[in-house]
Amino acid sequence: MFSSSLTNTLLESLWIRILPIWRVIVKAEREKGFVVIKVIDHGRGMSEEEVKSLGTPFYSLKSKGTGLGLMICFNIVEKYNGRIEFKSLKDHGTTTLVRFPYCDRAKAKYKRNLQK
Repeated sequence: MFSSSLTNTLLESLWIRILPIWRVIVKAEREKGFVVIKVIDHGRGMSEEEVKSLGTPFYSLKSKGTGLGLMICFNIVEKYNGRIEFKSLKDHGTTTLVRFPYCDRAKAKYKRNLQK
């Protein structure tokens, strides 16, 4: 449930920027103790000012956006010790990176059993 709502909200926030090209690349990989989800588009991109404002309550690049979706995403990701980053270049597209600390379930279970 968590992952699908986060994914939907992130993709909805990107939708306005990708309409002209209809192509989005989504990758997930492990990097230095983190799981990184990358959403890459080659749409219109954003200015530095637009990127800095992302996640601000009631700020939206959509004509009918509420400006709450990304704010909620930032809060959810931070709750799980992750972070969201945007790399964007005007007229060249945007890469959204969502990073979560990697947790090997087997190791976590083993540590919990040791503590009992």
